[in-house]
Amino acid sequence: GAGKSALANALVGVPVLSTRSIRPDGRGRHTSVRRQLVVLPGGGCVIDTPGLRGVGVFDSDGGLTTTFGDVTEAAERCRFGDCRHETEPGCAVLADVDSGQLSPRRLESWRKLRREHARMVARRDARARASRRAPKRL
Repeated sequence: GAGKSALANALVGVPVLSTRSIRPDGRGRHTSVRRQLVVLPGGGCVIDTPGLRGVGVFDSDGGLTTTFGDVTEAAERCRFGDCRHETEPGCAVLADVDSGQLSPRRLESWRKLRREHARMVARRDARARASRRAPKRL
């Protein structure tokens, strides 16, 4: 239900694992019934295992930059350094989408992963602040 099989298929480039359509409420359906190791063509592996309810992003800011090099390169051409690539004038990322150089789906994937990364960093920072405030036990 988390999209692990679909993610593995996208990374490999061909369907190697079974997937099912999402439910009408937008949630995934559990499809994996056994563990499978998928070797990725560019190196690395994905383990698809039943029962895992989420796929997360871990301290991956550099990974986003590398994986989405086309978005990163376009962002460097934006008129404003703090461009959010949504509606700002002079946004090179949106210009690349309009010209067909960058697919809207890829931009949306980048946005989703960037939001998830920001949430992960916020949770990590909140835990660090809480542990500094907690009384020390001897």
